[in-house]
Amino acid sequence: LTKYLNANPETNLDDVRAFLELFDVVAIKAITAMLCNLEHRPARKMVCSFLSMRGGEGVDLIGSFVYDKRWYVVRNVAMVLGEIGEDRAVGYLRKSAGHPDHRVRQESLRALKRIGGLEAARVLVSFLDDSEVELRKHALRAIKREHSAACLVELRRRVEDPGLAAMDSDETRELLMAYSRVAGPAATSHLLRLAKRSTLFARRWFPVKLAAIEALGSCRSGDVKAELQILGHHRNRAIAQAARSALTRRAQPAPGSATASNEFVEETAS
Repeated sequence: LTKYLNANPETNLDDVRAFLELFDVVAIKAITAMLCNLEHRPARKMVCSFLSMRGGEGVDLIGSFVYDKRWYVVRNVAMVLGEIGEDRAVGYLRKSAGHPDHRVRQESLRALKRIGGLEAARVLVSFLDDSEVELRKHALRAIKREHSAACLVELRRRVEDPGLAAMDSDETRELLMAYSRVAGPAATSHLLRLAKRSTLFARRWFPVKLAAIEALGSCRSGDVKAELQILGHHRNRAIAQAARSALTRRAQPAPGSATASNEFVEETAS
């Protein structure tokens, strides 16, 4: 069938999918193997769509392909596992999350976000050491939504790291926002210390200070409100504006963990 589809790209793929529907779960591995050699994007997309809908009983059969040497196969499999959404897929995504190709890691991160839960959160933490800053930031956003205590120790370690000021400013912001959301009231003292830190002779800490003030907007204690009100009258315009914006956010309902996000522009199978 794979050879036929490669030689006849104009084939009606709806008919091919209807043919695949005739097989039971024992054929899932063979159908997944088609991704290894299919040459045309529409055909690959059709197979991925079929596996996403019918692969629930064959997660282990599909997941075994994360060990394939072809990056595009592993990427497609990670996408399928995320669409299936079964908890037992996390073990396979843990493997693909460490893939040398960033496109595979990105798809694995998407899949883990879709599945959610404690085990997925534990794998998401591994992305905080990824070589790609964008993946690190997206992982922090996913962790923020999960509110998982499994991530708390690692988040706290990074917040307390003396090298925090050397981090990319956007990544620092995502880190402190995630820490505020996951740690809850326990984050208050750390964030206040960063927000009130003097940057007169250490300007590299200024972005951290602003990020901490922003993150305090997620803290609900009365002490935080008072501190933000004081910072709202700071002589530095950026600090004052950040504090006033944080006060405005505190007055709004806390966002739910299921809030939709568009960090990634979803890609189809390739």
